[in-house]
Amino acid sequence: MEGKTSNKVSQNFLEGSSTSLTATARTGYDFVGWYYDEACTKSYSKENVIELNNIQENHSYYAQFKIKTFTVKAVAKQADGADVGTVEFTAPEAVAPGTSVTVTVNYGGSATFVAKPSKDGYKFVAWTDAEGNQIDLNSEYTRKNIKNSFYSLFDICIVQNDIYLKSLYSKSAIL
Repeated sequence: MEGKTSNKVSQNFLEGSSTSLTATARTGYDFVGWYYDEACTKSYSKENVIELNNIQENHSYYAQFKIKTFTVKAVAKQADGADVGTVEFTAPEAVAPGTSVTVTVNYGGSATFVAKPSKDGYKFVAWTDAEGNQIDLNSEYTRKNIKNSFYSLFDICIVQNDIYLKSLYSKSAIL
């Protein structure tokens, strides 16, 4: 469950003894902090390792974790900046079409883009990468299993009244 610990550990210590607690996030999650309460509203420490010295009474500590999220942005424009098409996301949430749209995706999630010509006489041809290699020929394209941040800028180029969406830049993405 997001935001809560899934493993409970209980251990007995002699009065006056010391110990440490270590929170280790699973792949795709970030450690948020240690808390005094199960609802994780009363913060104890933001460090993943806490030292407990000279223990004199019973205590409970709760580690909170949060799933990693990434921002995915798509921009549609012609090479000279003219508006001949739009891009929209249909998943994980619907975003109104525009020449630039952004959505937040959970680790391991997916994002679905839809390219649409906005002027008569144009049609979608392909999604391409920075080298011009075709990624997908459908106007609806789903990027699956997102595990790293990436940014793609799409350029709509006119070739015989066809629209090409070309990725101009892409940071590292493990897909």
